[in-house]
Amino acid sequence: MVKKILHLEKNRYSEDALNNLGKSHELIFKDFNLQEDFDLFLETNQFDVIFTRLGLFLGKSQIVNQKNLKCIVTPTTGYNHIDVEYAQKYDIKIIGLQGEVDFLKHVKSTAEHTWALLLSISKNLYPSINSVKKINTWDRNLFLSDELDKKTLGIIGFGRLGRIVSQYANAFGMKILANDIDNEAFKNAPSYINICELTGLLKSSDYIILLISWKQENHRFINSDKLAKFKKGAYLINTSRGEFIDEKALINSLKYGKIKGAALDVLNNDSTWNKSTKIKNDLIEYSKTNNNLIITPHIGGYGKESVKRTREFVTNLFLKEYL
Repeated sequence: MVKKILHLEKNRYSEDALNNLGKSHELIFKDFNLQEDFDLFLETNQFDVIFTRLGLFLGKSQIVNQKNLKCIVTPTTGYNHIDVEYAQKYDIKIIGLQGEVDFLKHVKSTAEHTWALLLSISKNLYPSINSVKKINTWDRNLFLSDELDKKTLGIIGFGRLGRIVSQYANAFGMKILANDIDNEAFKNAPSYINICELTGLLKSSDYIILLISWKQENHRFINSDKLAKFKKGAYLINTSRGEFIDEKALINSLKYGKIKGAALDVLNNDSTWNKSTKIKNDLIEYSKTNNNLIITPHIGGYGKESVKRTREFVTNLFLKEYL
């Protein structure tokens, strides 16, 4: 049966993927910069399917007007831009990347970006580049950096990304500690992985990478209590979800030197932001005047090859269900 599809990310889907969709279904392409405009559009237009994206929220107030909605498609592993519980209550299927383990093993953009952030914060890349580019100075004495060889990396969440990142760390000569609530995560783990309980990992690691999965109970997983257990001079890198960090507690730890630095690709509630969002965030404000925090705008998974492959993959998943 032909479905009426609202597609919100035409420019990130390949021509082949869109042509395949258009052969069997009616496609309506729209691009919204403001949540308010998206909400108003949904009030007066009905769709069977919505291909959504980060930067727009699909919750009760949006879904309640969509009487025909049967499916939401998202090319993401995290679904916190969707009210999953409300959608499931009304039997609206969500098609995305959660649980697609075999496919995701070969999607490495976020892992690469995680490692880039770790190198950037430890090597003072941003302030040193800025000093040459904007301040026009040539003074390496300001940027004595930390090295990775023989240092300890703690990985919290040893899933797909944790395994890939551990390979990078091993290549750099680091000792690797890993923690995961699921013991099955360590099945067939490389011999260089040292399974560690969380407190021991926090106290012993020079670098800590947060790669846990989206669950409500993980909200503010890194809080003041856990930050107090960090090794003096440690770095924190987060490319999972911004909601997992108590941002006020992190600022205090950075400001008073409890931890040496942090590199973040995600911030609290950023899945609903886009280029038109008026952002008010204390971490961003802190980063403007302090070099021990760097932030990128949720671009971990935004590699060319990964974007193309993930969009084609969810399109094919949808077509298998609704051909």
